[in-house]
Amino acid sequence: MPNCNSCGRPIHWGKTENGKRVPLDMKPKNVYVLINPEKEIYAVYRGFETHFVTCPNAAQHRRGG
Repeated sequence: MPNCNSCGRPIHWGKTENGKRVPLDMKPKNVYVLINPEKEIYAVYRGFETHFVTCPNAAQHRRGG
């Protein structure tokens, strides 16, 4: 199992819709998606949060743009 090079937490690698690799936290998270704003209907998906959100050292991995 790979670990984050910065904080040492376990991660796994996913891919974005564009095919780029993204580090993901190992702990699944419920993701709520608004699918009908007028009726406030949400869908719940079980997914993984990007490690960039939870890593205390994420800023050092950001690319300038």
